[in-house]
Amino acid sequence: APPAGVFDQTRGLLTYIEREFPGAFHEGVRYGCVAGRSVQGKPRGGNWEEFVASQSYKPVCGDAEAWGDGIVPVQSATLEGAENLVVDDVRHSMYSKGLWYGDEECLDLWAPMLE
Repeated sequence: APPAGVFDQTRGLLTYIEREFPGAFHEGVRYGCVAGRSVQGKPRGGNWEEFVASQSYKPVCGDAEAWGDGIVPVQSATLEGAENLVVDDVRHSMYSKGLWYGDEECLDLWAPMLE
């Protein structure tokens, strides 16, 4: 959840979930998370994609310079106690340049987590 004083663009959802259901909450449930690590947020001095990422990351995790998929920072896409997979060069949108979560090459990496 975003730190105190930072606008929560999820309208309180992240704060609620972290408070009520921390980490891998239910015993006996296997949790899996996939995060992309392709864009570091740069509020100043970066390119357009890095600037947009910084504006997305800051309200979610409080760190405008985090790494993520261009929309969701890695630390917000992973869960303590879960099987976490961080995939380099994966972007949030299928319309972005490069690899997307739904591309076959990426699916081959995370689909086995469903077995």
